[in-house]
Amino acid sequence: MRHSGHYRTGVVTARVDTSATDLADRMDMRGVGAVVVVDDERRPLGIVTDRDLTRRVVAHGREGGKTRAADVMTTDLETAGVDEPLERLLDRMRAREVRRIPIVDDGRLVGLVSHDDLVAELGAELSDIREAYRAEVLGGRRGARRRRARERVEELLEEMRSEAVQMGSESLEWIQQEVESLRSRLGR
Repeated sequence: MRHSGHYRTGVVTARVDTSATDLADRMDMRGVGAVVVVDDERRPLGIVTDRDLTRRVVAHGREGGKTRAADVMTTDLETAGVDEPLERLLDRMRAREVRRIPIVDDGRLVGLVSHDDLVAELGAELSDIREAYRAEVLGGRRGARRRRARERVEELLEEMRSEAVQMGSESLEWIQQEVESLRSRLGR
C-alpha cells in the first residue's frame, strides 16, 4: 500500500469560531463528511463530522448559527505524518475507532485519509493483482510459470484478506466476494 502522503488533497478547513451552519454548508458544497478545524498556521485543532453536527447540534436543539466549531469539534485528534504507511493508519483507525485521520507535515495540515480511501486502495490493489495474474496466465507460459503465478496470487490474496479483516465487516464482505471471484477464475 501507499503511504499517507499519497492523500495530500484539498481538505475542507475552518476556524474555531466558524458557525455550525457554515460547517454544514461547507461539507455540503464540497461533498465531504468532515471539516478539520485549524489555527492560523494550519495546525489541526480538531475535527467536526456530519455526525458531530447531528449529535451535538441538531439532537440538542442548538441554534446552528450561534453554535461554533469549538463547541462541537472533537479535540482528541489523531493525526499522522506524510510518510506513515496506510497499513499503520488502518491499525490506528481501528484502535481509536475513528474513520478519518488528518495528515500533517511539520505539524501543518496537508491531507486527510478516510476509511473509504483505504477501502478504495484495497480494491485497486485487488484489481492490480487480478490484472497481473491475467497478464501472466494469458500471455505467459504454461506449467511452472502458471503455478508460480497462482501461488503468488494466493499469497497476495492472503495478505489482502488479512488487511480486510482489520478494516471491519462492512468492507470485508465486498473484499471476500472479490477474492472468491478471483479464486474461481484461478481454478479454471
